[in-house]
Amino acid sequence: MSRDVLFLSLHPRFADAVFAGEKRVELRRTRPRIEAGSRVLVYASSPVSSLVGAFVVESVLEMPPSRLWEQIGRCAGLTRTEFRRYFIGAKLGYGIVIREAHAFDQFVPLDTLRSSDRQFRPPQCYHYITPRQAEILSGCPLPAA
Repeated sequence: MSRDVLFLSLHPRFADAVFAGEKRVELRRTRPRIEAGSRVLVYASSPVSSLVGAFVVESVLEMPPSRLWEQIGRCAGLTRTEFRRYFIGAKLGYGIVIREAHAFDQFVPLDTLRSSDRQFRPPQCYHYITPRQAEILSGCPLPAA
């Protein structure tokens, strides 16, 4: 694994929608330093608390939230009210356009991740893979960049 791997935390509802193909854009208030071709590991937060799949980044959109909604609202996996609430006060919004999403056949539970690295903490929002995490996660089937 290389520095182009992002570890992203999603609510289970949104993780399910990504892997069902219903959510094709992940929204963020801050722009992660990733580009087209970056790979993203998806951690589903509680109650799932597991590494559940991965996807490749098609592109990253950056624009005012109102314009972002116009462009990708139907692909974001949430209602317009939820979208507005999420972006309250933000001048810019970011959309990570998803390509080649796939769920893992076997999820990697938090306990398993912690058994390999006692200091492992799931991301609150996202973080970049550390060399130690890359070693631990080397068996996860990541899509090609």
